[in-house]
Amino acid sequence: MGPENFEQFKKEHEAEIEEVNDKGEDTIKEYAEEGIDKLEELELLSDNDKTDILLIWRGLKQATGFEYGYSWKPGEEEKHLADEELNKLKQTIEDMGLYIKEGEREQQEAAEEVPEGEVTRTYAGYDKVWIYIGRDKESAEQWENADHIKTPDTLGALSGYPQSAIDAYEEATKEVPYGEKLKEMVYSDELPEEIKEEDFAAFVQFFLSRDNWQEEIETVKKWAQEIKRTDPALYERIVENYKNRLR
Repeated sequence: MGPENFEQFKKEHEAEIEEVNDKGEDTIKEYAEEGIDKLEELELLSDNDKTDILLIWRGLKQATGFEYGYSWKPGEEEKHLADEELNKLKQTIEDMGLYIKEGEREQQEAAEEVPEGEVTRTYAGYDKVWIYIGRDKESAEQWENADHIKTPDTLGALSGYPQSAIDAYEEATKEVPYGEKLKEMVYSDELPEEIKEEDFAAFVQFFLSRDNWQEEIETVKKWAQEIKRTDPALYERIVENYKNRLR
Protein backbone atom coordinates (compact mmCIF):
# COMPACT_ATOMS: atom_id res chain seq x y z
CA MET A 1 0.00 0.00 0.00
CA GLY A 2 1.40 3.42 -0.94
CA PRO A 3 2.07 5.89 1.88
CA GLU A 4 -0.90 8.14 0.99
CA ASN A 5 -3.28 5.21 0.80
CA PHE A 6 -2.03 3.76 4.07
CA GLU A 7 -2.56 7.12 5.77
CA GLN A 8 -6.06 7.25 4.30
CA PHE A 9 -6.69 3.69 5.46
CA LYS A 10 -5.57 4.52 9.02
CA LYS A 11 -7.80 7.61 9.06
CA GLU A 12 -10.87 5.69 7.90
CA HIS A 13 -10.24 2.89 10.43
CA GLU A 14 -9.13 5.09 13.32
CA ALA A 15 -11.46 3.49 15.85
CA GLU A 16 -10.36 -0.07 15.06
CA ILE A 17 -6.70 0.91 15.06
CA GLU A 18 -6.96 2.54 18.47
CA GLU A 19 -8.26 -0.76 19.84
CA VAL A 20 -5.24 -2.70 18.60
CA ASN A 21 -2.49 -0.09 18.88
CA ASP A 22 -1.01 -1.82 21.91
CA LYS A 23 -0.45 -4.93 19.80
CA GLY A 24 1.88 -3.11 17.41
CA GLU A 25 2.07 -2.04 13.76
CA ASP A 26 1.88 -5.62 12.45
CA THR A 27 -1.68 -5.87 13.73
CA ILE A 28 -2.60 -2.65 11.95
CA LYS A 29 -1.19 -4.03 8.71
CA GLU A 30 -3.45 -7.05 9.06
CA TYR A 31 -6.41 -4.76 8.43
CA ALA A 32 -4.85 -3.62 5.15
CA GLU A 33 -4.11 -7.20 4.15
CA GLU A 34 -7.80 -8.04 4.41
CA GLY A 35 -8.15 -6.22 1.11
CA ILE A 36 -5.97 -8.83 -0.58
CA ASP A 37 -8.11 -11.67 0.76
CA LYS A 38 -11.28 -9.96 -0.46
CA LEU A 39 -9.70 -9.39 -3.87
CA GLU A 40 -8.90 -13.11 -4.15
CA GLU A 41 -12.55 -13.91 -3.46
CA LEU A 42 -13.67 -12.07 -6.61
CA GLU A 43 -13.87 -14.98 -9.04
CA LEU A 44 -14.83 -12.80 -12.01
CA LEU A 45 -11.48 -11.03 -11.83
CA SER A 46 -8.73 -12.59 -13.93
CA ASP A 47 -5.33 -13.11 -12.34
CA ASN A 48 -3.94 -10.44 -14.67
CA ASP A 49 -6.53 -7.95 -13.43
CA LYS A 50 -5.76 -8.86 -9.81
CA THR A 51 -2.07 -8.32 -10.52
CA ASP A 52 -2.68 -4.87 -11.97
CA ILE A 53 -4.91 -3.87 -9.05
CA LEU A 54 -2.33 -4.97 -6.50
CA LEU A 55 0.45 -3.14 -8.34
CA ILE A 56 -1.69 0.01 -8.36
CA TRP A 57 -2.30 -0.50 -4.64
CA ARG A 58 1.44 -0.78 -4.06
CA GLY A 59 2.22 2.29 -6.16
CA LEU A 60 3.95 0.55 -9.10
CA LYS A 61 1.14 1.37 -11.53
CA GLN A 62 -1.34 4.23 -11.72
CA ALA A 63 -4.49 2.81 -13.32
CA THR A 64 -6.08 -0.01 -15.27
CA GLY A 65 -9.30 -0.84 -17.08
CA PHE A 66 -11.07 -4.10 -17.91
CA GLU A 67 -14.40 -5.76 -18.64
CA TYR A 68 -16.13 -7.35 -15.66
CA GLY A 69 -18.90 -9.90 -16.08
CA TYR A 70 -19.87 -13.06 -17.94
CA SER A 71 -19.72 -14.52 -21.44
CA TRP A 72 -21.23 -17.71 -22.87
CA LYS A 73 -21.38 -19.69 -26.11
CA PRO A 74 -24.55 -20.59 -28.05
CA GLY A 75 -26.35 -23.38 -26.24
CA GLU A 76 -24.76 -22.57 -22.88
CA GLU A 77 -26.76 -21.15 -20.00
CA GLU A 78 -26.79 -17.36 -19.89
CA LYS A 79 -25.44 -15.75 -16.76
CA HIS A 80 -25.90 -12.08 -16.05
CA LEU A 81 -23.93 -9.78 -13.79
CA ALA A 82 -25.82 -9.15 -10.57
CA ASP A 83 -25.81 -5.84 -8.73
CA GLU A 84 -24.50 -7.68 -5.68
CA GLU A 85 -21.42 -8.89 -7.60
CA LEU A 86 -20.70 -5.41 -8.92
CA ASN A 87 -21.16 -3.81 -5.52
CA LYS A 88 -18.79 -6.33 -3.94
CA LEU A 89 -16.08 -5.38 -6.43
CA LYS A 90 -16.63 -1.67 -5.79
CA GLN A 91 -16.52 -2.10 -2.02
CA THR A 92 -13.34 -4.20 -2.17
CA ILE A 93 -11.53 -1.63 -4.32
CA GLU A 94 -12.69 1.28 -2.17
CA ASP A 95 -11.62 -0.55 0.99
CA MET A 96 -8.13 -0.78 -0.51
CA GLY A 97 -8.03 3.01 -0.75
CA LEU A 98 -8.30 3.04 -4.56
CA TYR A 99 -10.73 4.83 -6.88
CA ILE A 100 -13.14 2.80 -9.02
CA LYS A 101 -15.42 4.00 -11.78
CA GLU A 102 -18.14 2.03 -13.55
CA GLY A 103 -18.26 2.56 -17.31
CA GLU A 104 -20.54 1.31 -20.06
CA ARG A 105 -22.45 -1.93 -19.74
CA GLU A 106 -22.37 -4.11 -22.86
CA GLN A 107 -24.79 -6.98 -23.49
CA GLN A 108 -25.25 -9.36 -26.41
CA GLU A 109 -27.14 -12.59 -26.96
CA ALA A 110 -25.23 -15.64 -28.18
CA ALA A 111 -25.93 -16.60 -31.79
CA GLU A 112 -24.82 -19.09 -34.38
CA GLU A 113 -25.18 -18.23 -38.05
CA VAL A 114 -24.61 -20.51 -41.06
CA PRO A 115 -24.39 -18.33 -44.18
CA GLU A 116 -24.88 -20.35 -47.38
CA GLY A 117 -21.53 -21.43 -48.78
CA GLU A 118 -19.59 -20.13 -45.80
CA VAL A 119 -18.29 -21.52 -42.53
CA THR A 120 -20.41 -21.34 -39.42
CA ARG A 121 -19.94 -18.14 -37.49
CA THR A 122 -20.45 -18.19 -33.76
CA TYR A 123 -21.13 -15.11 -31.67
CA ALA A 124 -20.63 -15.31 -27.92
CA GLY A 125 -23.16 -13.81 -25.60
CA TYR A 126 -22.02 -11.53 -22.84
CA ASP A 127 -23.06 -9.22 -20.05
CA LYS A 128 -20.11 -7.08 -19.00
CA VAL A 129 -19.35 -3.69 -17.49
CA TRP A 130 -16.24 -1.65 -18.18
CA ILE A 131 -14.38 -0.96 -14.96
CA TYR A 132 -11.68 1.68 -14.42
CA ILE A 133 -9.47 1.64 -11.33
CA GLY A 134 -6.82 4.14 -10.32
CA ARG A 135 -4.78 5.39 -7.40
CA ASP A 136 -7.03 8.44 -7.67
CA LYS A 137 -9.97 9.72 -9.71
CA GLU A 138 -7.76 11.52 -12.21
CA SER A 139 -5.76 8.39 -13.07
CA ALA A 140 -8.86 6.24 -13.54
CA GLU A 141 -10.49 8.82 -15.79
CA GLN A 142 -7.29 9.23 -17.80
CA TRP A 143 -7.43 5.51 -18.56
CA GLU A 144 -11.12 5.68 -19.43
CA ASN A 145 -10.57 8.56 -21.87
CA ALA A 146 -7.39 7.19 -23.47
CA ASP A 147 -7.40 5.63 -26.95
CA HIS A 148 -5.57 2.31 -27.29
CA ILE A 149 -4.45 3.19 -30.83
CA LYS A 150 -4.04 6.98 -30.73
CA THR A 151 -2.65 7.45 -27.21
CA PRO A 152 -0.67 4.31 -26.25
CA ASP A 153 1.82 6.56 -24.43
CA THR A 154 -0.85 7.58 -21.91
CA LEU A 155 -1.87 3.98 -21.24
CA GLY A 156 1.78 2.92 -21.03
CA ALA A 157 2.58 5.58 -18.44
CA LEU A 158 -0.51 4.69 -16.36
CA SER A 159 0.51 1.02 -16.58
CA GLY A 160 3.94 1.71 -15.14
CA TYR A 161 5.85 0.77 -18.31
CA PRO A 162 9.43 2.08 -18.63
CA GLN A 163 9.60 5.35 -20.56
CA SER A 164 12.14 3.91 -23.00
CA ALA A 165 9.68 1.15 -23.95
CA ILE A 166 6.84 3.66 -24.32
CA ASP A 167 8.93 5.91 -26.57
CA ALA A 168 10.15 3.01 -28.71
CA TYR A 169 6.61 1.65 -29.15
CA GLU A 170 5.24 5.07 -30.10
CA GLU A 171 7.99 5.49 -32.69
CA ALA A 172 7.60 1.94 -34.02
CA THR A 173 3.85 2.29 -34.59
CA LYS A 174 4.03 5.56 -36.55
CA GLU A 175 4.52 3.84 -39.91
CA VAL A 176 3.18 0.36 -39.15
CA PRO A 177 -0.56 -0.49 -39.29
CA TYR A 178 -2.06 -1.44 -35.93
CA GLY A 179 -1.66 -5.16 -35.19
CA GLU A 180 1.33 -5.80 -37.43
CA LYS A 181 4.63 -7.07 -36.01
CA LEU A 182 6.96 -4.33 -34.80
CA LYS A 183 10.58 -4.99 -35.74
CA GLU A 184 11.89 -2.41 -33.27
CA MET A 185 10.30 -4.15 -30.29
CA VAL A 186 11.18 -7.35 -28.45
CA TYR A 187 8.25 -9.74 -28.04
CA SER A 188 8.17 -11.99 -24.97
CA ASP A 189 8.79 -15.11 -27.08
CA GLU A 190 11.94 -13.48 -28.49
CA LEU A 191 13.64 -13.09 -25.15
CA PRO A 192 16.76 -15.19 -24.49
CA GLU A 193 15.95 -18.68 -23.22
CA GLU A 194 17.65 -18.03 -19.88
CA ILE A 195 15.28 -15.08 -19.34
CA LYS A 196 12.16 -16.95 -20.45
CA GLU A 197 12.95 -19.71 -17.96
CA GLU A 198 12.93 -17.27 -15.03
CA ASP A 199 9.76 -17.02 -12.95
CA PHE A 200 9.62 -13.24 -13.32
CA ALA A 201 9.18 -13.63 -17.10
CA ALA A 202 5.55 -14.58 -16.35
CA PHE A 203 4.95 -10.90 -15.58
CA VAL A 204 6.06 -9.42 -18.91
CA GLN A 205 3.09 -7.26 -19.97
CA PHE A 206 4.56 -4.93 -22.59
CA PHE A 207 6.75 -4.85 -25.67
CA LEU A 208 10.36 -4.23 -24.71
CA SER A 209 12.60 -2.05 -26.87
CA ARG A 210 15.51 -3.70 -28.67
CA ASP A 211 17.91 -1.02 -27.43
CA ASN A 212 16.98 -1.07 -23.75
CA TRP A 213 15.25 -4.37 -22.99
CA GLN A 214 17.87 -5.38 -20.38
CA GLU A 215 17.07 -2.27 -18.32
CA GLU A 216 13.33 -2.51 -18.95
CA ILE A 217 13.15 -6.08 -17.71
CA GLU A 218 14.05 -4.70 -14.26
CA THR A 219 10.55 -3.23 -14.08
CA VAL A 220 9.13 -6.70 -14.68
CA LYS A 221 11.31 -8.08 -11.89
CA LYS A 222 10.00 -5.44 -9.47
CA TRP A 223 6.41 -6.34 -10.34
CA ALA A 224 7.10 -10.04 -9.81
CA GLN A 225 8.81 -9.41 -6.48
CA GLU A 226 5.94 -7.25 -5.26
CA ILE A 227 3.25 -9.77 -6.18
CA LYS A 228 5.26 -12.59 -4.59
CA ARG A 229 5.52 -10.59 -1.37
CA THR A 230 1.97 -9.24 -1.38
CA ASP A 231 -0.03 -12.25 -2.64
CA PRO A 232 2.07 -15.44 -2.82
CA ALA A 233 -0.87 -17.57 -3.98
CA LEU A 234 -1.53 -15.28 -6.95
CA TYR A 235 2.17 -15.29 -7.78
CA GLU A 236 2.31 -19.07 -7.83
CA ARG A 237 -0.75 -19.35 -10.09
CA ILE A 238 0.62 -16.89 -12.62
CA VAL A 239 4.06 -18.54 -12.71
CA GLU A 240 2.53 -22.02 -12.99
CA ASN A 241 0.29 -20.99 -15.89
CA TYR A 242 3.23 -19.37 -17.63
CA LYS A 243 5.43 -22.46 -17.22
CA ASN A 244 2.63 -24.64 -18.60
CA ARG A 245 2.42 -22.48 -21.70
CA LEU A 246 6.16 -22.85 -22.25
CA ARG A 247 5.97 -26.65 -22.30
